[in-house]
Amino acid sequence: GFPCTSWSMARRLTHSGPGPLRDGGPGLWGLPNLSAKDQAKVELGNRLLRVTASIAREAVRLRIPFVLENQKSSMAWLTEPLLHLVRKGAIFFEAHYCQYKEPWKKATYLLSFLAPSLQQVLHVCTGKKGVCSATGLRHLHLNGLDEHGIFWTLRAQAYPQALCSCVARAILEQLMVWNSTI
Repeated sequence: GFPCTSWSMARRLTHSGPGPLRDGGPGLWGLPNLSAKDQAKVELGNRLLRVTASIAREAVRLRIPFVLENQKSSMAWLTEPLLHLVRKGAIFFEAHYCQYKEPWKKATYLLSFLAPSLQQVLHVCTGKKGVCSATGLRHLHLNGLDEHGIFWTLRAQAYPQALCSCVARAILEQLMVWNSTI
């Protein structure tokens, strides 16, 4: 897949983090006047998204299931290559990391093709006022740096193991259903 690093809305013009690399309009594929380091991040993100979308288009053509993941607020979901997959039948499912043993809510989308069983295994938080419905604890906000000087958003990049297990199990179950009909 493609990493969220350059597509994230978390990179916005604030005093507590790095500045934006993209916007939801004309700068969707990269803002002008970026530093060489930031321009390289944007170009890598663009290439990885395009390659991922190309592989996914081929999977759609061959009727092979796939799942792509990125934050719910990712600007990647606004790109034509991913919108094309939706027009071809891919479906968005939502999951919140807090429902998979993480202290932060982090809403994420999974764009899925031919994996309808995902709907039964993905969970969203129904808690109110910042309290997690799974744990009853307040969600940890992904703002600023942790005690080691690492951005919280970077700490929250890794997929929760429990979420990975649920997605893998759902895809395996779907493949087993298909296999039994052959």
